[in-house]
Amino acid sequence: MGIMIKRNMKCDVDFLDGSWFFKVLSEDPELIDREYWWDWIEDHDLLVGGLDYSIDYSKYTSLAELDSIQSGLARLHLRIWPPPAQLEILSNKISLLRRLDGISPSGIRPRTYPLIEDMPIPNNKVIKRTHSECGVDVHMPGHGLSWGAGMPTPFGSRWFAQDYVQFLKNWGEYRSIIIEGKVLYTVHTSKFGDGDDDSEAWSGCLVDTWPTLKELSALPATNPFPFNPKPSQESGNGKEEYLSFVESSWRALCDSESKAIGGRSSIGQFCRFDVGLNRKPDGNMGYFVNEVERTLATSLWSMLKGVPLDELSKRFYDGVLCTNI
Repeated sequence: MGIMIKRNMKCDVDFLDGSWFFKVLSEDPELIDREYWWDWIEDHDLLVGGLDYSIDYSKYTSLAELDSIQSGLARLHLRIWPPPAQLEILSNKISLLRRLDGISPSGIRPRTYPLIEDMPIPNNKVIKRTHSECGVDVHMPGHGLSWGAGMPTPFGSRWFAQDYVQFLKNWGEYRSIIIEGKVLYTVHTSKFGDGDDDSEAWSGCLVDTWPTLKELSALPATNPFPFNPKPSQESGNGKEEYLSFVESSWRALCDSESKAIGGRSSIGQFCRFDVGLNRKPDGNMGYFVNEVERTLATSLWSMLKGVPLDELSKRFYDGVLCTNI
């Protein structure tokens, strides 16, 4: 889906179905009035979306069609956010994980390493693939995978292995929406059911208080997670701990990515940090950034009661739209 912004006395917002948008960009010969649609797109000031390089497009288009879409995107005379060149560089999840390792305390993040085809696949690790959306290619320990049809590598994607973190399964994770470096709101998410199947239903709860890391360090992984504790002096410190960790991690990652691309990373304006808990080598609990989302496909968990949609819209308009138009 493409979201087109036209700025006049106010912001006019138009939506265009993703498949139709790609037909226009790829000069699909079956598309009637292509020039009309091309001019209609270019009549806007900003395109939010474009091409998400972090997902697997082999399900939707061929490699030749993808090249044609990329070429069409480059010819558009309007600003695009996030910048396509940035997304192409930063879409490789292995590179992201290495950057996250570089800004994280030693021993807290699950260890990750790329898999080379025909090398043994560890059955006791989580196996994942880059360019794979919605957890489609996330396989938990005991997966029994082997190289072949069950492990496709479309469009240059790569497989990698990662340590299993029991706390992610038992305690879930926090998902924080960040605009201009400040956490707007945070949702705690966990799965229904007892298995590790990624198709299990997710539940979410908006949170404003956090247990302290000291309190969490005293709990075993099998203990129910005490999210949204009643406000107290201790829980106040827990919130400060969490926000300090997320915002300092955001600054470090934004700086690292900005140096890599020679310009400001788009996460400087908007992103979602998914934050997990793990036990450090000294036995105490600590936070780690498990995932970073930055594209139009980012779930905002906006269906939850209490999510500040008006404030989200205002902050996104001020922090993203106004600075890109």
